[in-house]
Amino acid sequence: MNPEDLSSSTREDDAQFAAWSTMAEEVPFAGRPAPQTERQESHEEDLRELRTKHIMWLERRYEPTQAEFDAMSDDEDFYDSPQYKFYRREKCINSSIEHPDVYYPTERKVKATIKPYAEKVSQSMPEIVNKMESVGENFDVAVTNAIITVARSLGVNIDNMQLVFKDFNPDNPNLGGSYNRIENRLTIIRPEQINLTSIADTVDSVAHELFHAHQSEEEEAGTQQGELYKINHDNYVSSSIDYDMYRSQIVEQEAFAFGGQIGNKFREEYLRKHPELIHDLRKKYSLWLRDKYSPSKAKDGYDCDFLIAAEKIWKERTAFGRTVKFAKDCFKKWRKNR
Repeated sequence: MNPEDLSSSTREDDAQFAAWSTMAEEVPFAGRPAPQTERQESHEEDLRELRTKHIMWLERRYEPTQAEFDAMSDDEDFYDSPQYKFYRREKCINSSIEHPDVYYPTERKVKATIKPYAEKVSQSMPEIVNKMESVGENFDVAVTNAIITVARSLGVNIDNMQLVFKDFNPDNPNLGGSYNRIENRLTIIRPEQINLTSIADTVDSVAHELFHAHQSEEEEAGTQQGELYKINHDNYVSSSIDYDMYRSQIVEQEAFAFGGQIGNKFREEYLRKHPELIHDLRKKYSLWLRDKYSPSKAKDGYDCDFLIAAEKIWKERTAFGRTVKFAKDCFKKWRKNR
């Protein structure tokens, strides 16, 4: 190769490298969050301020306005927020509460406990989505089939379990189901309306209540984790007595975390099966970030978790597509210069 060719090749390589670098910067690395916009940062700052006021209100040190109280009621992730978890842990330490592992387990411990079970159920998610798609034809049959699949993946024995379906109760609109460990009875509430959000919430409730059944089996088996469940069950705090403590105790923290993960996995798998919905949901996601769309008030059947799932699936697909194109371009360049 003469010097001119070498110089030309070098310039071409430099230009190609610059193009690749630009392309690579557009591909989000796994585990690295995408850069936030100023609007997103402002929204998160407002949310942190609202949650601080919420905690002050719980401590009776602040009286919220009606608008703030409505915003607090709409903040479904408050009890999973870092601010609330820190508040509960400090309260637990300052009160010298016995068995902190039971009444305030660390988030790391909860995640470690539910992780293997969530992975097993997630592997069966395509089957669960297929079963739940017939929920409009017969809700009870579709949910029963989903329960069988989740229980099998979770390793819960449902041979002698009583399964009860009840109609929606407007006096208790947030109740999705319950599990009575004494009578081994699982109750599922039929939603007021059948839409994608209510179906995902039902999957969440099924996973939540079946994890309670798993906890009871662990207690009966006398495992180390089962000993913690026994202490909790013997001193269970009802939501009607102290909602703070109810959400903080180990049996509920694990069940809420497990149900939430499975509900979100259902949303993601459903959108993978129906990619035609993603474009419309991403539009709503963009409007939601700009405070021009409220999933909680809209009647289209999509909650904010569906919008987030759509954005996540789109980023996964575009990142994968760009990565594949980048790899192909590299391979072509390598073959050309061999």
